[in-house]
Amino acid sequence: MNVHQLLNHFASHNVSLQTDGEKLRFKAPKGFLEPQLAAALKAQKSELISLLQQQAQAEKSTGVPLSASQRHLWYLHQLEPDSPFYNNPIALKVSGALNVETLHRAANAVVARHDMLRAQFGLCDGVPQQTFAEHSELPLEVLDVSQLSDEEQSLALNDHVQKEASKPFNLEDGPLVRSSYVKLSESEYVWLVNLHHIAADGWSIGLFFNEVTAHYNALRQGTTPDVPTLKMQYEDYVVHSQQSPSREQEQTQYWTEKLAGLPALLDLPTDNPRPAEQTHNGAHFELVFGDDLSDRVRSFCKSRSITPFALFLAGFAVVLWRYSKQEDICIGTSFANRHTAEVEPLIGHFINTLALKTQVSAHGTFAELVSQAQTIILEALDNQDLPFEKVVEAVNPERSPAHSPLFQVMLIYQNLPAGSTHMDGVEIEALATDSQTAKFDITLEVFERGPSFSLGFEYNKDLFTQARIERMARHLECLLSNAIDDPHGQIDQIEYITPEERHLLTQIWPHGETHALSSTCIHEAFEAQCQRSPDAPALVCGEAVWSYAKLNAKVNQLARHLQECSVKAGNPVGLLLERSTELVITTLATLKAGGHFIPLEPGLPLKRLEYMVQDSQPNLIVTHPATADVMAGLATTCDVNSLSLDKELLEEITQSYDNTNLPASSRNADELAYIIYTSGTTGVPKGTRLTHRGLVNLVDWSNRTFPTKPGDALLQKTPMGFDAAIWEFFWPLCSGSSLVLAPPSAHSSPAGLVQLCVSHNIAAVQFVPAMLDLFLDEPLVPQCTHLRDVFCGGGELNGALMRKFADKLPWATLHNVYGPTECTVDTTWHSILPEDHNKWAAPVGRPISNAKTYLLDENMSVVPVGLVGELYIGGSGLASGYLNAPQQNASAFVESPFAPEETLYRTGDLAFYDEQGQLIFAGRKDNQIKLNGFRIELSEIEEVLLEHADCRSCTAIQVQREGGDAQLALCYTSSTGEPLLENDLRQHLSSKLPDYMLPHTLLHMDAIPLTNNGKIDYRAVEVAVMAHEAVFKVNQESPRDHIELQIYNIWREVLLHPSIGISDNFFHVGGSSIAAIKVAHRVGEAFKVQVPPKTFILNPTIEALASWIRAGAPKENAQDNLITFRESQNGEHVVCVHPAGGTAFCYLSLAKILADDIGVYGLQSPGLNSGEDTLSSIPTMAEAYLKQIEHIAQGKIVLTGLSFGGYVAFEMARLLKARGNDNVSVILLDTQGFEEHERDSLAPVDLDEFRDKLVKFNGMYPGIDDAQIERYHRVYNHNRSCVPSYECQPLEVRVVFVQALGSLNKDFLHELRQFWIERVTGSFMTRLVRGDHWELLESEEIQRVKKAISYEFQLFERKNSHTLSPAVPSVA
Repeated sequence: MNVHQLLNHFASHNVSLQTDGEKLRFKAPKGFLEPQLAAALKAQKSELISLLQQQAQAEKSTGVPLSASQRHLWYLHQLEPDSPFYNNPIALKVSGALNVETLHRAANAVVARHDMLRAQFGLCDGVPQQTFAEHSELPLEVLDVSQLSDEEQSLALNDHVQKEASKPFNLEDGPLVRSSYVKLSESEYVWLVNLHHIAADGWSIGLFFNEVTAHYNALRQGTTPDVPTLKMQYEDYVVHSQQSPSREQEQTQYWTEKLAGLPALLDLPTDNPRPAEQTHNGAHFELVFGDDLSDRVRSFCKSRSITPFALFLAGFAVVLWRYSKQEDICIGTSFANRHTAEVEPLIGHFINTLALKTQVSAHGTFAELVSQAQTIILEALDNQDLPFEKVVEAVNPERSPAHSPLFQVMLIYQNLPAGSTHMDGVEIEALATDSQTAKFDITLEVFERGPSFSLGFEYNKDLFTQARIERMARHLECLLSNAIDDPHGQIDQIEYITPEERHLLTQIWPHGETHALSSTCIHEAFEAQCQRSPDAPALVCGEAVWSYAKLNAKVNQLARHLQECSVKAGNPVGLLLERSTELVITTLATLKAGGHFIPLEPGLPLKRLEYMVQDSQPNLIVTHPATADVMAGLATTCDVNSLSLDKELLEEITQSYDNTNLPASSRNADELAYIIYTSGTTGVPKGTRLTHRGLVNLVDWSNRTFPTKPGDALLQKTPMGFDAAIWEFFWPLCSGSSLVLAPPSAHSSPAGLVQLCVSHNIAAVQFVPAMLDLFLDEPLVPQCTHLRDVFCGGGELNGALMRKFADKLPWATLHNVYGPTECTVDTTWHSILPEDHNKWAAPVGRPISNAKTYLLDENMSVVPVGLVGELYIGGSGLASGYLNAPQQNASAFVESPFAPEETLYRTGDLAFYDEQGQLIFAGRKDNQIKLNGFRIELSEIEEVLLEHADCRSCTAIQVQREGGDAQLALCYTSSTGEPLLENDLRQHLSSKLPDYMLPHTLLHMDAIPLTNNGKIDYRAVEVAVMAHEAVFKVNQESPRDHIELQIYNIWREVLLHPSIGISDNFFHVGGSSIAAIKVAHRVGEAFKVQVPPKTFILNPTIEALASWIRAGAPKENAQDNLITFRESQNGEHVVCVHPAGGTAFCYLSLAKILADDIGVYGLQSPGLNSGEDTLSSIPTMAEAYLKQIEHIAQGKIVLTGLSFGGYVAFEMARLLKARGNDNVSVILLDTQGFEEHERDSLAPVDLDEFRDKLVKFNGMYPGIDDAQIERYHRVYNHNRSCVPSYECQPLEVRVVFVQALGSLNKDFLHELRQFWIERVTGSFMTRLVRGDHWELLESEEIQRVKKAISYEFQLFERKNSHTLSPAVPSVA
């Protein structure tokens, strides 16, 4: 064998042959070196060494590929080329007799010895490569700060160290190491070293300092440095480190199976919203374990024969499970990846990143999890050769520019060789350096430093505060300490919250201030106020103003009348009253008579009111003339007494009864004050039983916290059926203020409410956020000068609304209030401060007086600060349960884990504590939502629809549209499989549901989408709803202009994917990070623009990337009116002429399905591009277009055109035939012939109508400007205007008329065909297709068009073989 045959033989057996001076070295399987091969090696040794050395030298100058781990880093560098997050900065303080010049010579010697430190990176045909420059000395840079004062010197040093650590490297030019010095004094220097991670991993940094130290000491002593001989360079490793295909396939299968089903993101709670694009602004925190815990960790690992890495992996996974509430926890790590002795002394990037997926089970034991972690690590080591980028490609997770793929948290257990810095004559001390970057959300590095473990957290400070990371570190410390003590305990029982934090969470933050109640019953509080201010105005309704004395007198008289109507202690009384004086006096009179009231809102559906009455069984329903019709309806189904407070009866009561207070009764604070109905999970409303204790406590707290002044007026505007109205009624009447009643319908009129506030000098008012927003938009708001306190509840109070309030009502205070009906209106509150304005949403605050709030997990254990838990409420405001609902009572009202005699209400609301102990609302745990202040059980809506005879299944969701309001959507399946009549469904729903529970969208689905575990896939449902709401578009996946088409073609060539649409995500159709680099390079070349990979990641669809390019591509790139979808390989050509709109991209879907060897071309209208003129007539167009296809004019041509395009194709065929081409056919795609008397119907359309057409046919692509739209409009009308003047001369070529049936009748279809039959003297055929005009190319019917075209080429073949086709009209 010659030398080349020998090298090929070695390569074919995956054996690397290398030179070591005058020796040849290799490692091969036993039996590989047979005698004949050994003899050939010996004979060819010198030539082999020479050839291998030549190849190595050539590789240095011409470039070698990047290693797999380098490719990943290089790709990340392209995304952030100016970021220092892959810097490795080191600062060493050197004290003593340091010779800086000698140290610098030593550093240069190491750079000269290791090619990798001199690497330069670039692209070759879109593929990254590295070359290795000849060594040139690193410049000697010394910053002298020795003359500065100690303070100035410290500041200058810190600033310089930070700048050097954060200075990015230029990978294109190199070098990839910097060495500089700061002189503090003659005997003190700071040595700054920085190496880029692509050239030096953690192992390499230790090697670098070992070698610099060895060279420094040798230079001082005049000896040879004690460093190992390098048997290869990094480029040799790259060239010879290829994996066998079978092993790669095996490892690919392992990782795809192991990482299957991972969530796209580890959903850790963050302190700031995750940016749309990942940032790398980092900070660090370090926690050192005490010696005792460190010893216990080592003992635990030794006793179980596991590594500390496995223990920390298990512990960290549990903490992340606690934080994220996800069972599949994927944590990244890195391994040294130095398998052979030859690479151990090399500086370079060898480490490979691995994704370790642990499954944390709440009911598993910690011992089991540690064993699982150890197994995962060992398996990963067995499969570590597959580059991480290939793992990502194989698993193909959901890509997002907002976070890294597969994992966002890393754990590194540092067991690298320590770098030696024992230089002669000096002492060295490491200084802290920080590039202030974070590669991932969180990276935890565990070090063994002497007797203790040190935990270093690098975290993204755009996501997390130091307080959160510090707490996470303490949680990990606490968890490991307790888990080691009891490894066989259940994971969800292992304590991870420190005792200090637990004290805060159970004893301090949950408790409101303790105060004694001012009264036993709420009506007693009212009576006390009447005694304090009898002459003050108490009630204002329209023109009527009643003093406290007058109101109390009327209440007392009605109370006595109610007692005569059999209202006794404990009796329920229904209030079927609009907002009025009658409502106020009846509410108070019911309480004084000993009963409790039940609001029956007159505007509710009759069936809902019927249920409430039948469920609560009131002794009496009080009405007035305005609600007489509703009462009459109730009386038909409900056997209940009623009392109508008409004018005559009220006058009689005034004259007949004593107006003094009723005798005191022996009532207690826990008796019922009212029952109020809310949305229920069973499909019917549920009655909540509220006590006097809660109502008195609420009013007392209001008076203490927001003291009123004489003359203050408070507005009552909320319908009585909602608990906020209860507070609006009783607070003013127990504080000495005036209760101003808004007219019955005023609560829905922002303008009316503003007018009331102005005319009555309102001092306090309450809103839901949506109504507050509308209120603030009213022009008269600046005149609400008496407004002092504005309360907002029933929904999220966002930052924009807080800022708007501060701008419109700067003199007033906004208060965010929160509380479920079951806890007497309000449980927590927070007064908005200026620092709240830029928060996501206002805190819901702290508990009111005598209230308790706990955040608990599924085990009723407290959750730590910053983590989401379910909100449980106790204290004075707690309801005494639901009416007639024992099962719901048992699940909602539970025993407190902190005091056995205490009951807590389980709200189903999620919240977390901020650092100050404020509660932050975080959504709902169940299927309940709040919409515009109304609490809605989505299941109630579903239950009502399921009562419809033809509804099979359904699901209700809340949809938040971008830039719009939240709305309800109801998706359903039907027993017939067909959509049900929407009016029928809406009538059914509105008969049983209030209007605020009626869905905005009703959507029929073939099946409700489910997740893998059989639960409803709400995300898929939401996507379906959003798609349903979008305007219907055709041609929505095909390129729409030259830019999209060019990008599309590049994608096809790189990805080799059979079907790509303009909205497909690059990474979802087979794209990888390196393929992205190739595509970005080729797109950049095509459009003469730089396309940074980061830009590509942010614009991962053809549509998005085209939009970005339109904004910056040179104008000369755009525009040729001939679009070549595909060149012909066999002399067969399809030429597609534009419809009236002028563009030809509608034919791309046709080009995709035609045979690959057929050429497909599109002709576009002149005038679409800036500076172009339109062509005056159809014959002129035909002449011009023939010139554009002159290069194929003698081939086999099928001319086709949709609609208007058929006219031009028809005329082009006539001209081609006249020029001697007999291989021409025309396929008219539903081109409707117009007789002369019909052509006036082609009138021009106006611009607004045309814009609608553009939207429908997907012409409104991102980046289109008004000028382009106007050009499209002009071309569209111009082309249509050319039809009346076109004389359609007889044509002697074969014509196929593809006619869309649509909904047209047969006679009319025949008339349309007849037009063309009369104008064709050659063969004519009609092919009928289903659907309408525009569905020809956008539905399955396109296959019929393909079949027609293919048949024409078959006819050409037959004709050329002397087989003629029949020349008679036919219909197929």
